[in-house]
Amino acid sequence: MQKGIVLKSSIVACAAAMTVALAFVWSTSARAQAPQRGTLRGTVTANSGAVRGFRVTTHNLTAKIWYIVFTKDGHYNVPQALPGSYEVSVLEDGYDSPVQKVNLAPGQNLTVDIAVKKQSPDPSVTFLDYDQLYPPGAGRQFLEKNCMGCHGLDFYNNQHRTEAGWRAGINVMFNGPSFHDAPMFARNVFTADQKTTLVKYLAANFGIDSPNRQLKHDPYDADENVLSKAIYVEYDAPDMRLLNKTGNGAENAPLYGDPATGSMVTSNTGQIVGEGVIIAPAANAQVLDETAIGADGHIWISASNASEIVELDPQGVNPASRWKQFPIEAPDAPRGVYPHGITIDRKGHVYWAEVLSGRVGELDPETGKTIRHRLPTEGSLCQVFADANDNVWYTMLQGSMIGKVDAKTRRVVQWGTPTADTDPYGMVVDQKGIVWAAAAAKGLVLKFDPVAEEYTEYKTLTDSGVRRIGVDSKGIIWFSQYGVGRIGSLNPATGEMKEYKFPQRYTHPYDAWPDHADNIWTTDHFTDSMIKFDQSTQRFTYYPLPQKDWSVPKIEAEKNNTIWFGARGVEHVVAVHFYPNGYSAAAPAEP
Repeated sequence: MQKGIVLKSSIVACAAAMTVALAFVWSTSARAQAPQRGTLRGTVTANSGAVRGFRVTTHNLTAKIWYIVFTKDGHYNVPQALPGSYEVSVLEDGYDSPVQKVNLAPGQNLTVDIAVKKQSPDPSVTFLDYDQLYPPGAGRQFLEKNCMGCHGLDFYNNQHRTEAGWRAGINVMFNGPSFHDAPMFARNVFTADQKTTLVKYLAANFGIDSPNRQLKHDPYDADENVLSKAIYVEYDAPDMRLLNKTGNGAENAPLYGDPATGSMVTSNTGQIVGEGVIIAPAANAQVLDETAIGADGHIWISASNASEIVELDPQGVNPASRWKQFPIEAPDAPRGVYPHGITIDRKGHVYWAEVLSGRVGELDPETGKTIRHRLPTEGSLCQVFADANDNVWYTMLQGSMIGKVDAKTRRVVQWGTPTADTDPYGMVVDQKGIVWAAAAAKGLVLKFDPVAEEYTEYKTLTDSGVRRIGVDSKGIIWFSQYGVGRIGSLNPATGEMKEYKFPQRYTHPYDAWPDHADNIWTTDHFTDSMIKFDQSTQRFTYYPLPQKDWSVPKIEAEKNNTIWFGARGVEHVVAVHFYPNGYSAAAPAEP
């Protein structure tokens, strides 16, 4: 038992007039009664191939809201759409779509048909199976055991480096700087010979002149009966400042430079000077990261690169006032604090985990007062979770700690993990007050008993990167296994652990979050999908995400079993409300 370290502390003709009128009506109040809704519907046809479960995106430019639905038998329907000026198109892999510009009047049912064209295959891209892309050998074994749990399967083939460039990148992983200027591998055992083996393997297969090779994406069955009910509603993000230009999803991602010093030397094009490393910058520098649902139904989101906490009123009709922004002022952190995990206590105070500054932040929304709680030791934080007694727990990813901000004394206490360098990532507190965390670096599920101040470690059945963790209504612990395409469960009463494989060969499940019917939800960064696992049938259902190449942060489920999540790495930065079964009396359209 390790005791804690303690620290105190004709619609087109009237479009312009309608837009002006709506803007006037909506500007009166953020929660004013919404204008009479209408419907967008139509058919989608293709010059080649079957139209099956295609995404139709409709962007209301007036309300700054997107509705994304799916076709059934070539038809789509957007119900209860707010009036305004729209852009309508189809987003489907392998097809080009025109953008139809239309105006929807209050109460109107408008038909918009779209004809898409099949794209010609790109001859410069070769799609390979796993063993072709990653030839077997010692280098692959090191990669699988130490690297893929974080970076995934489709990362290295998109890097084109010289041998010196690969060595520089690996040196950064061992020597830093990374998040909080600490190395990712810390004290993990990795000999010089093993490092050389890995460098040579990567350089041989993914060298500076290597061709564009991608891992095959297996097609999955698009269940139109399910998809045609689903609706994504996206809220355009407000304008935000940009402080952290080297964070997740930033315009210049953290690349690896000088092999001697590990310094990050980049140009505006994403090329590292002198190393022949060419990586395109990410599509968008802004990030709406993790979400938390307030008692009043407002959604709180960590805006990581802006170093802000933002509040969304989903019922806010006026796009200019549905958002509130709370900048985190941190003179000690000129790059920003990079708020990541977020949680809310019963008083309505909002807390966040600081990746770059290693503190737990706290905001009182009523007063706007912010406290940044100092910790006993420095480290890079990942997630926070408020328990039933308003204690706020956190995971220290770099530093391998689980800690607590005590609700009554406001003291900060933390406990190091029994196994070194476990990199605690996601966390949850169960119905009995037991703290659970995903140990990403060691393939462990961590149990921490706050009363006994004792840890129990559970090794996963398959060694992989355990990323996120949740608990269902029966107290069963669920966790994602990012590197091997599985989700796992642990029964704390018996210690029994199970794993469930996805139907796709290649899957990167990020979350494992139960809804209030005990379905387990995750997102797959490889197939760009939201996925539901039904415990009773053990069936996986795939819902394509509303944008491509989406790195979905943690998800949250409302009591009505709708899902909220943020956005990073995508073209349009949005907060997303997902209705798997469409609108209903329990899950009405908002705003």
